Amino acid sequence: MSLAHPILKEMLNSGCSDHTNILIAFQTYMELCEVHNFETVEHCFSMDMNMIYLKAVEDKEEEIFLPISIKENITPSWIEKVRQAICQNENGEVQKFNIVIRDCDTTCAIYKMTSGLKPPLSPESSRKKKIEGEKNQLVHTEINKVLPELYQTALKQLNK
Repeated sequence: MSLAHPILKEMLNSGCSDHTNILIAFQTYMELCEVHNFETVEHCFSMDMNMIYLKAVEDKEEEIFLPISIKENITPSWIEKVRQAICQNENGEVQKFNIVIRDCDTTCAIYKMTSGLKPPLSPESSRKKKIEGEKNQLVHTEINKVLPELYQTALKQLNK
């Protein structure tokens, strides 16, 4: 007699070497099935990311769920890597996906990621943008200083 859930057994045999990821993926699987009542939930394994992720169908729309530990570092480059490795459909388009951040006490937060996510500006581009903003602010400040005088001059010209 075996006490392990069949899906947990499949996840353990999927090839994922990260047992924390397997446990978190299984907890997320159970929550999607039992709490969120998705019609269909299936697990997949990404060799590139060494990660088990879930595909769930609700109202005929498929969603991707990426379960990760609260201790993981989430960086823009990691998100981009996930998008390229896991979240592309057959047409090469990047699908929206959900990051499920789980704590060891089963607390979880789900963040929906869409294609609007852009990589941050490079330090050089950021500096240029800041300098441009400072120049614009300086121009507006100088214009506001002489604006009352310009109004007075314009009124005098109209009254002549």
